[in-house]
Amino acid sequence: MVKVLPGPPAIKDLPKDETISFGKKVTISCQVVGKPVPDVTWFRNGVKIIGRRYSTLERGDLVIKDIQFSDEGVYTCLAENIHGNISASGKLIVPKVECIPH
Repeated sequence: MVKVLPGPPAIKDLPKDETISFGKKVTISCQVVGKPVPDVTWFRNGVKIIGRRYSTLERGDLVIKDIQFSDEGVYTCLAENIHGNISASGKLIVPKVECIPH
């Protein structure tokens, strides 16, 4: 068993730039460690994320269901505990498909 000493948060798995299709589901990485366990807050383009389509997993990853065009942007995870904070960002791209009339 590995003993974790008290300390500031660290991000083990950084968010990456991702391209995802409209209507799909995506998981944006942000696996955090620290003691005490850090609280993770997610932001899109600097605004805190709220809503039923968004959920944060136990280790910090963000899951977005039913991707919309409005979900495109820069996603930042902020991990905080009593010893400090750290943040990291990645970009989510939702390509717009053009319909060509026959």
